Amino acid sequence: MEVKENSRRKFLVKAGKTSVLLAGGAIVLSGCNNEPKASPELTRGKSKKTEILYQKSPHWEEYFSVAY
Repeated sequence: MEVKENSRRKFLVKAGKTSVLLAGGAIVLSGCNNEPKASPELTRGKSKKTEILYQKSPHWEEYFSVAY
């Protein structure tokens, strides 16, 4: 029994070391590309309009008083 447990332990140790090395290598390689990536969902414009997140209403005042 001890031989099997010892071989399992050695296997797990080797597998752990290998996965750590692979993960570290992937992180290093992913950091090599310094080009900024443009997001396809992000649109930039030159609108002078301000974003309105809410309008004061009785419903908003009730929600705000309960929430805070």
